[in-house]
Amino acid sequence: MPSPDRYRRAIRLRTRRRFLSVRFSRTLLILSPELIGGVYCQPIPLDDKPRDPHLRDIDPFEGIESSEETLDGSTIERRATHGVGLLVGQMFGLQILTLGVTVVLARILSVADYGIFAVAIAVQQAGLALVELGVPAALIKRDEPPTDHEQRAVTGFVLLAASGICVAVGLVAFAVLPLLDVPARTVQLAFVACLALPFLSLRTIPTIMLERRLRYGRITALYSADTIVFNLAALAGALAGWGAFSLVAAVPVGAFAGLIAAAAMQKAARGVSWDLGVIRPLIAFGSQVSARQGVVLARDLTFVGLIAGIGGQTAAGYYAMSQRVLGVPLAFSMALSRVGFPAMARSDDDALRIHNAARSIAIAAVAIGLPLAICAGASDPLLDVLFGSRWTPSAEIVIPSAAGLFLMATAGSIVSSLFFSLGNARLPLLASVADSLVLCVSAIALISWNSTYGTGIAILLAAITGVAILLVRSAPAVRLTVFPILRGLAISGLAAAAGLVCPVDEGIVGLIACAASAALTWLLLTAIISRRELLLIVGLLRKGLKRGTPEATPPEATPPGTSPPDPA
Repeated sequence: MPSPDRYRRAIRLRTRRRFLSVRFSRTLLILSPELIGGVYCQPIPLDDKPRDPHLRDIDPFEGIESSEETLDGSTIERRATHGVGLLVGQMFGLQILTLGVTVVLARILSVADYGIFAVAIAVQQAGLALVELGVPAALIKRDEPPTDHEQRAVTGFVLLAASGICVAVGLVAFAVLPLLDVPARTVQLAFVACLALPFLSLRTIPTIMLERRLRYGRITALYSADTIVFNLAALAGALAGWGAFSLVAAVPVGAFAGLIAAAAMQKAARGVSWDLGVIRPLIAFGSQVSARQGVVLARDLTFVGLIAGIGGQTAAGYYAMSQRVLGVPLAFSMALSRVGFPAMARSDDDALRIHNAARSIAIAAVAIGLPLAICAGASDPLLDVLFGSRWTPSAEIVIPSAAGLFLMATAGSIVSSLFFSLGNARLPLLASVADSLVLCVSAIALISWNSTYGTGIAILLAAITGVAILLVRSAPAVRLTVFPILRGLAISGLAAAAGLVCPVDEGIVGLIACAASAALTWLLLTAIISRRELLLIVGLLRKGLKRGTPEATPPEATPPGTSPPDPA
């Protein structure tokens, strides 16, 4: 008779073999050439539960796909928290890669090359807003998923618009401006960047389908592919001596890589069609969202143009570098914008949306404070050590603009997402128009006074204007978040000041000392003043980053739209 120890070893060995067999089968499924080619293959089901035909059964980024795609309040909160964590983590990792590439590029390319790239990418982003016309936002907001015919119609519409914009920019760059004997190099490089628009339009539907289900693991992989290929292509072009062309040419190359990743991550209807009957209802709401995006992008393009026109291409280069230094806080702000609207749109109760928005603002006011304090407090030695002393004037833009970014990342992004989910896109549009006017008018006055400090102060004044309009017209619960916002801003400002006054501020030792001084000051003040929000962040991270799918809850026990218990 076998001993108990021998019997237990046999059971463990059998269990391990079965586990390895299942993992190997799932790996083969993920790496299957048929899936990479975009052909959907249904694996042999392990149970009798129904499957979602639009999603892969095995998600290499988020575990096994749930068979039930009804999103209740708890699931929405978990996926949204998980999504913010994934996007911030992804962007932080990509910022490290981008930082390494930028260290090399900053020593090869001139400041003027970065200024030209800032103008070119602003033109390309403005074109993207015109291409989409807010159609993705309209499809994300509505309850029912898009049919195959609607998917083809949307793809055909955005692809035609993208091609038209490329042709228009190309005519201006290579025909109109040369005919008028006007320097056209910047516009010609902008045309190269706009060649990414057709690739971006083809991945519109896969991205919409993923965002509707809050599947940010796949979205993270999609944008990671785009950014990694962009950086590698830009580095290769710069080493080849292409100058500013290396940066703009890398934009369509990265977009093509993102298109391949989108085709592998999400099944979508193939082909294109032309049906304005599908597009018109979507544009009714989407045009307001698109108008706001257009205003923001036109504002950015005008702002960069004012910096270059008044302060010169060198000042525009300093501005572009300041955005690199603030990469991590910018990533947090973008993650909140990207996750906030789809998550709130999936909720059924307006009161729940308002409650979650107010709580999210309080949490964001704490979460974004640390990276902002470090970036602002250690900006001078950071630029000197990594990019060289010629880039240190960018710190004069970083310090005041960090406060503006704080306001937009906390109240600006979240309150705008709340209004979009409530079907009101007019107020965010009004706020964007107002802050755009303040930004451009103040830029004209301040940049002529000081091209670096003036740029940062103009950004701060514009952010105050936009956030004030959004909060004044919000629900009382949202308006009360002005107190945690000001508290978080004060903590971050004091922490950044601790880094700025650090006596050791030269070389790598100075960089570490300034960053440590800012971080320790922030941690101490936050633990004393905002302890509740800090504990809440820890609780949300533990719940949101938990792997796998939670055990299903009966619909009658947790009705959709109910608020989950507060971890605090």
